Amino acid sequence: MATLQLAAALPSLPSDWSAEKDFKAVSPLSPPTSRAIEPVGPHFLAHARRKRHKRTFSEDERIQAANTVAAATSTQDDDISDTEDPMMLQREAKDWKTQDHYAILGLAKYRWRATEDQIKRAHRKKVLKHHPDKKAASGEDEGDQFFKCIQRAHEILTDPVKRRQFDSCDEEADVNPPGKKDVQKKAGNFYKMWGPVFESEARFSKKEPVPKLGGEDATREHVEFFYNFWYNFDSWRTFEYLDEEVPDDNENRDQKRHMERKNNNARKKRKTEDTMRLRKLVDDALAMDERIKKFKQEGNKEKNKKKADKEAAEKAAKDAATAKKAEDERLAKEKEVADKAMREEGKKAKEAAKNAAKKNKRVIRQAVKDGGYFVEGTADAKTIDGSLNEVDSLILKLDNEEVALLSSKLNGKDKAGIKQVFAEQAKTLVDAGNAMEGDFKTLGVLLPATMTTDHTPKPSAKNWSRVADAYSAAVDESDDLNPVGAGCNAVLAAVDATLPFDQASYIVDMGTGPGGLISKILDVRGEQIPSDCRVVAADIARGLLEKLEERREERVASGSGLWERLEVREWDARELKEVVKDGEVSHLLSTYAYFSFRDDDVALAEAVRILAPGGLFVETSMGFTEWGHLATFLGEVKPGMKFPGPGPHWQSVEGVRTTLENAGFKDVGVKEFKMGLRFETHEEAVEFPFAAFPWVEAFVAEMSGEEVERARGKMLDFVKEKHPEAPFRLDGTGLVGWGRR
Repeated sequence: MATLQLAAALPSLPSDWSAEKDFKAVSPLSPPTSRAIEPVGPHFLAHARRKRHKRTFSEDERIQAANTVAAATSTQDDDISDTEDPMMLQREAKDWKTQDHYAILGLAKYRWRATEDQIKRAHRKKVLKHHPDKKAASGEDEGDQFFKCIQRAHEILTDPVKRRQFDSCDEEADVNPPGKKDVQKKAGNFYKMWGPVFESEARFSKKEPVPKLGGEDATREHVEFFYNFWYNFDSWRTFEYLDEEVPDDNENRDQKRHMERKNNNARKKRKTEDTMRLRKLVDDALAMDERIKKFKQEGNKEKNKKKADKEAAEKAAKDAATAKKAEDERLAKEKEVADKAMREEGKKAKEAAKNAAKKNKRVIRQAVKDGGYFVEGTADAKTIDGSLNEVDSLILKLDNEEVALLSSKLNGKDKAGIKQVFAEQAKTLVDAGNAMEGDFKTLGVLLPATMTTDHTPKPSAKNWSRVADAYSAAVDESDDLNPVGAGCNAVLAAVDATLPFDQASYIVDMGTGPGGLISKILDVRGEQIPSDCRVVAADIARGLLEKLEERREERVASGSGLWERLEVREWDARELKEVVKDGEVSHLLSTYAYFSFRDDDVALAEAVRILAPGGLFVETSMGFTEWGHLATFLGEVKPGMKFPGPGPHWQSVEGVRTTLENAGFKDVGVKEFKMGLRFETHEEAVEFPFAAFPWVEAFVAEMSGEEVERARGKMLDFVKEKHPEAPFRLDGTGLVGWGRR
């Protein structure tokens, strides 16, 4: 051992140092104490042992070491059972397949858990005890059969493959499942009794680790995982150990293959049976598991809680909805009351404005009369009619405020003043682009009484009769776009939307012509008409009615009972007092009749009179049509005469609405609809006004042949310009207006 020496010189004390003056004690020493010291713990035991046996330290340590070695050797052999069944000692070696190899070696309590070291030591111990030579030396003669059994057990248990095959069929290692009564005897028995069962079965699992059964405090997730694992258990058991021995005989190969197939089938059968056994075992455990019941109760409790919460939420939502509905109803009722009051106020204001407008219009019309209809001397009927028409046209171009202003200007004016006011108003409209210069030919211009501004010939009933064939042909056409078909459809739509035919008591088709509208009513809506409803088709032209009567006879002959009820009457819409009582008609319908009267106010007054309260009036008129425009060229050729036609108040939606309201109808409605006429040639289109319009026939009667031809030329130029290619369709717009009494 190396030694290290360090030379260090301590510093010398100062020469003047002395203990008396330089040494300072920090604290005084404690007084001495006398105490007895005794050994404790293992040291005390060793002391007592040495004293009792009168040993020295070395003797005691040697003896203790020897005892420790002996104890260790004894402990190693204690885990190997030495108890041997006399019947086991008499086993025949040839029956090795049925022997319990673990019991032979004294490892019955360990079985598949026995380690290689335990097997090795157990084998050595058994060999030392049962070796034939040792038995012979001791004078015992038990033969070598049991020794051979020991050797076979050692051979199988030390070979991993053979040991696994034996463990696969080792029923002694199985733990039988408990019965239901055993489990129910005491709380907690389920876990104590079923735990070892699953631990025993776990030795066959391919998957590691195998979940434990757990206790009553296990979570739902653990329990669900445990049973899912066992219901999907993957076992390595093969049952090969139970195979019948296959003879190793090359000369008998068929028998060998037969035995192999037999063994394979037996293994599959045992595997299936074992799977079913394990499945039943898991089912039984699940049925007895108290935790499953607890989880179900908790689940039901949670489910009931959710259900209660849901019902409470639904009830709260329902109560809230009920409260909201009640509040909405209250607000809606308040709004309805407020709206009703507002409507009443608006209705009153509208009625007041309407009455004021009517009053102002009467003042304006009266001013025309007071102004002598703008002629010197006494005006004839044609002059009066023309003046009033132009005034009506002027009024339609003004709003209510302008009408009121015009009325105030006319108030108190003499004849010259009236002329001046109308002239200024007409000029204002023309300057603003709201009227043409030719629209007001008489307003503000005093003419001699012998001259008139309107030599308009009026069509007679005879004129209407002459066009009966053309009108009847139009009725027979199936084209719903022609004026007859389109007008009839518009009337039916208005009736359906306002007062359907099933509520009718008296239907009149006024201005029926050859029966276009009444045919549509009877053929399309006839089944809706009550059996006690009176149905009349009336017109002023006898020739048109004759066409309708021919149609009626054809329908009756074909078996139509509805047509038998039809009454055909020659009536004038302006003179019905002798034939229709007041308030008798429920439906007064017309297509292109009332709008053709110059004195349409008289006809409308009669319509209001004969309608029952709530009765329906429907009329169609024409707005702008290309075929109607053709006839205006006659007026261009004959400027001294005004071409007849519907008043301007029938040619616009607002005009029709105002006309019906002024006549006294309520709930007035107006709609436009499209219509058209198809022609094969341009010349055919030019001839149409001459054949279809009675007023054209009356107008042409006062024209020369040269004037008529010039008018035809203008018509032809217009048609070719609008529609260069033939055949073609002339387009137009119709209006349907309705109101109730």
